Amino acid sequence: LACWETRSFDTTTCAWVNNNTVKPTEPVKVNCWDTYTFNTTTCAWDNNNTPKPAEPAKVNCWDSYTFNTATCAWVNNNTVKPAAPAKVNCWETYTFSTTTCAWEVTGTKPEPTLIEKTVCNTDSAITIDLNTLLSPETPNNGTWINNSSAVLNGNIFSPFNLPDADYNFEYKYQIVNEQCPRSIFIKITLSDNECGIVLGCGVIDVHNAFSPNGDGTNEAFVIENIDNILCYPDNTVEIYNRWGVLVYETNGYNNTSKAFTGLSKARTTIGQSQELPTGTYFYILNYTFIDENNQVKTNKKDGYLYLTR
Repeated sequence: LACWETRSFDTTTCAWVNNNTVKPTEPVKVNCWDTYTFNTTTCAWDNNNTPKPAEPAKVNCWDSYTFNTATCAWVNNNTVKPAAPAKVNCWETYTFSTTTCAWEVTGTKPEPTLIEKTVCNTDSAITIDLNTLLSPETPNNGTWINNSSAVLNGNIFSPFNLPDADYNFEYKYQIVNEQCPRSIFIKITLSDNECGIVLGCGVIDVHNAFSPNGDGTNEAFVIENIDNILCYPDNTVEIYNRWGVLVYETNGYNNTSKAFTGLSKARTTIGQSQELPTGTYFYILNYTFIDENNQVKTNKKDGYLYLTR
């Protein structure tokens, strides 16, 4: 007999009669993944505790799956990779991170260069070619932008008779294969205190670029009229490299016997008479002048100096 079968004794026939008891019905599944096994010992269906199918491993971090109870299987939702964000700033770069499954932005806004110069505004002969204030390495395909009320004729600025004030100009240019344009800002401060001259004395004019390469042209750092000791009795010149190390110093600078020709000459760790490399340097000029009352006054000029070999 099967475990579910039962019999009854029939006193009429004086025999045992099979009651035709049926096998217990398999239970209704609670979850589609449930399975049951009939236990003949207990004569009952045992739940096999079959676990829910595991979600498939993601091939891509953006993949997602939904469990379909009809088919009792996981269905790929075909989720697409997140689109790269639109650039907000030209210096930004986006890289997709499979760790965070998101686009990460990198990049730093380029810092503009600022060049400052103080100029006399009482000499009609003075004009400033703004291109000469730029480093020799600067591309020449840029555009000058006038951010001041002063008149700019191309790249020529004439300070004569303009009010004492700061005048700002911008040189904007593009480097090949770079996303962002670059800018160099020029701030020119006009002041009659900068003139420091009396009638008959030439203006102190610093030439801030020279090329000591042995061709006989532009071999030294020139300061116009500094050699006129009747107008400018005393002076000192100091030149520093980009790290602030003093590479040249002298008094009585005269553009000839005392002139900076690209060799170190200072009480520093740099060797005496060592040839200095191409680059940007910083000069400080202190000098005296005779004013209109025949009194000795002092003045100072400083700025960038470009050495090219």
